[in-house]
Amino acid sequence: MNCRFSIGLCVLLCVGTFKAMAQDKKNEKDSTFQSKTINIYPEYTPEVKIPKKPELKPSELKLSTPTETQFQYNVPPQVLHYSYGKVNIKPLALGIAEEKKYSQNYASLGFGNLSTIYADLGLTHHQTGKYDAYLHANHFSQKKGSIADRQSSHTDIILGGKYFLNNYTINGNLEYERTGFTYYGYDHKSYSFSKDELLQAYNTLSLQANLDKFSVHQEGIDFQPEIKLYLLGIKTGGSEMGMGWNAPLSYNLQQNLEVGLGVSGLLSGFQAAEGKDRSNSHFQINPQLQYKTEKMYVKAGVSPAWASRNGFALLPNIQFKYILGTPARAAVSAGWDGEITTYSYLNLAAKNPFIYLPWVDNGVHRKIFAGFELALISNVKVEGRVAYHNFNNMATFVNNYARNVAGNTFDVLYLDKVNAFEIYAGSHILLANKFDLGANVRYMTYQSDAGTVYHEPNLDLQAFMKVRPISWLLVGADLQLLNGIKYKDYAGMDKKLNPLFNLGLNAQVDFYERYSVFLNLSNISSGQYQRWNQYQVYGFNIFGGLKVKF
Repeated sequence: MNCRFSIGLCVLLCVGTFKAMAQDKKNEKDSTFQSKTINIYPEYTPEVKIPKKPELKPSELKLSTPTETQFQYNVPPQVLHYSYGKVNIKPLALGIAEEKKYSQNYASLGFGNLSTIYADLGLTHHQTGKYDAYLHANHFSQKKGSIADRQSSHTDIILGGKYFLNNYTINGNLEYERTGFTYYGYDHKSYSFSKDELLQAYNTLSLQANLDKFSVHQEGIDFQPEIKLYLLGIKTGGSEMGMGWNAPLSYNLQQNLEVGLGVSGLLSGFQAAEGKDRSNSHFQINPQLQYKTEKMYVKAGVSPAWASRNGFALLPNIQFKYILGTPARAAVSAGWDGEITTYSYLNLAAKNPFIYLPWVDNGVHRKIFAGFELALISNVKVEGRVAYHNFNNMATFVNNYARNVAGNTFDVLYLDKVNAFEIYAGSHILLANKFDLGANVRYMTYQSDAGTVYHEPNLDLQAFMKVRPISWLLVGADLQLLNGIKYKDYAGMDKKLNPLFNLGLNAQVDFYERYSVFLNLSNISSGQYQRWNQYQVYGFNIFGGLKVKF
């Protein structure tokens, strides 16, 4: 089938997690690529082609980690290409950006207040049955405004593709990413710093490769290995190299029964001029059994794991899911699983960029969960879950006033034992190609005898809406509320940040088939909220521009 797939970047939304699908069928011939799930970053608003609600089928339950808040639902096969990187309008107010995603040839250019500059370019080449290739380049920067010394920029260039063979596909990409910013979170009346003291930049070069859909059908064997190499350079001193891998192997014993054995792990090494050189690694063996029918999915396994800082651990991997109704109208699920959490400089800085040469480490995270999914009517879904989490060596962030009296850099504080209870609920409504509404809320309580869990919200509420009243107009809204974030002040006292509230609006107008203009309004209430203590964000932000498809 010849499909034309277009993801229209209307805007960068400043907060919230937002997933949408885009697929426009036209008579012109365009490239068609493999089935994937597309996760759009909250900084963008796509051109939406809303899929039909799929029937519930047995599958592995996907639960987010405590540091990832996202509402997930199954979608039909999609066309994909370019990755949209973690370009933040207010980068210091957001959490970890999600995985990179892809779309059709286009170029976008936009400008706004706060000296905002936005540029985006995506190119693809497709050879049916042979290979796909893509190039994506993106830049977003801001400076000036009412906050002294505040500036940030993000540049991302990724070159990759797919090469198709008879029984499998080779995927690979090479990416360069640069994030630059200033340590502006201090009392500007009491302290003064030189420009060089405030500047920080992370430069990352990474290479990823994997085999997709590799199988020997006659023997019932499936093997999908993947590997990632990266090199991180830090302006203020230090560097990190890492290699991660995952090689799952499975064999069908019977029609519904599958046995698997895989290995996964990570090797990383951090070097710093201040004598904090440290390696950080883990290795894991993943044996498992899976039983699947039209109504039921059962997975059982116990993974022995070795971590460089926590020694040996047995990680459970037990999941159960059962489908109710014909056709499927509901599903219940439960499980008990665990994972090694690797705290490298790369992923610590992705969550909080204001850390300063942290002591990298690793920890163990186990959880017991139960949940449900319910299809009320056509294209309406509701889901919920409860979970108990146990963390061994959990990373939290605290301002370091000993290193600098201004306290504008963060140390990473590891808590030996943390228990948390989670309640999650979400809903999603899809109505043809006209209306898309989603919302989810998560409430977490933390308990630890080792100390306070800093900079983790108790309440995280997110909602979005997209409406296409006419074929050439798309309007949307995005909301996020965080509350219960604790921090330690300069006197060593535990306090709470004010609630984080952000509301954004956006619109895109299409004309002459290949042209669009977009406009984004962020933080409409102009709240000076903080995701990280002392780092208040800008107030109202607006920018817009032109997008051309070719």
